[in-house]
Amino acid sequence: MSWYSRTVLRSSTQYSQLERQPPSDSKFFHGWRLGALLSGIFVAICLCLNIVATAYIRTKYPPNEDGLGVILGHDCGKTRSIDSRFHYAINVIATVLVSASIYNMQRLTAPTRKKVDTAHRRRKWLDIGIYPHSAVLMTTIFNDYGGLVVTPVFLEEGTSIGLDYRRDAIAQYKTSNQPSYVTCWLRNMVLQTTKNISRLEPRDYMSTYGSGLEGGTFNLLAVTKNGSNPKQSDTFPPPHNATLPVLAYFHPLDCS
Repeated sequence: MSWYSRTVLRSSTQYSQLERQPPSDSKFFHGWRLGALLSGIFVAICLCLNIVATAYIRTKYPPNEDGLGVILGHDCGKTRSIDSRFHYAINVIATVLVSASIYNMQRLTAPTRKKVDTAHRRRKWLDIGIYPHSAVLMTTIFNDYGGLVVTPVFLEEGTSIGLDYRRDAIAQYKTSNQPSYVTCWLRNMVLQTTKNISRLEPRDYMSTYGSGLEGGTFNLLAVTKNGSNPKQSDTFPPPHNATLPVLAYFHPLDCS
């Protein structure tokens, strides 16, 4: 009878009387309600995983004298391999969170069947799910920059830094030694011209570099206060052959 009502009587005036009626004992958690429940469960699992992982790493790898917790100290190949595995796990968690968020946003913004029928009778269309964005403004985050930590005498002409920062040497560093290139480039920028250098207070630096760079903000030169016994960093070692006043060098995308 079910097949007959769907095929033979579809165009008949009696078809509306033969439509399937919803079962009277239907459960509450079905359809979109079940999807919302599962989304909430998955989000809760992701939250618990984040809390447990953060607590474990904070306890297992406490901050050192530089205020950083070192999970692994190894060669670049091994570090990149471990880093990729961490990112795979992070991407899985992010995919679950984004999927759950989009699903629930679609359920909240989608019009009801009644609203759709009313709009169609008026020869109008309604957006189903999340409203489309014809223009999306995106900010390109730039993290390919070098950072150098120096003492104040780095800014004084005549101070030796252990590297040749003449033009020919800089051109060679650019293709073979990025840390030395950034160090010498910043040295020349300080000594020759300061019009392209912006001075930032610590608070301004954190807001500018904390979430990635935009536009023309690039290499960073951090000048420390005068210290009685300055020493070069072991966590972020300066370029090879660089001497005091160069204390440290770091690059967000590469390991030193």
